[in-house]
Amino acid sequence: MEPQTIGDQGPVIEALYRLLNTFPHLPAADLRVGTVILRSRVVEGISITLHSSFSDFETWREALGIDVNTVEWKPKPDRSYEVLEACGAFADVAVDLAGFIPLEPEPVPATAVAAL
Repeated sequence: MEPQTIGDQGPVIEALYRLLNTFPHLPAADLRVGTVILRSRVVEGISITLHSSFSDFETWREALGIDVNTVEWKPKPDRSYEVLEACGAFADVAVDLAGFIPLEPEPVPATAVAAL
């Protein structure tokens, strides 16, 4: 069931607030509360999107406790950027973590290598 009011989104908003208070040191990201598409279902949750670096993605992945072996790596054909995607949970709320990382001369982290 889709939320009809902001009150219906309360548990997700509370989880986002808790996330911000638990990890205030994490790199800045685009944060969104709403529908997230996980591998097997569509639910209300938190979307976290990074546009900075592999290391920022890795920092978020580790903080959320997402298994490195579940990260999907999707190189783009034009090689201008790479996409890393992972799903997890925080405070019993689904979290979709995505990184749209511009290709720069930086070492590829274990996350990308494990996702191959």
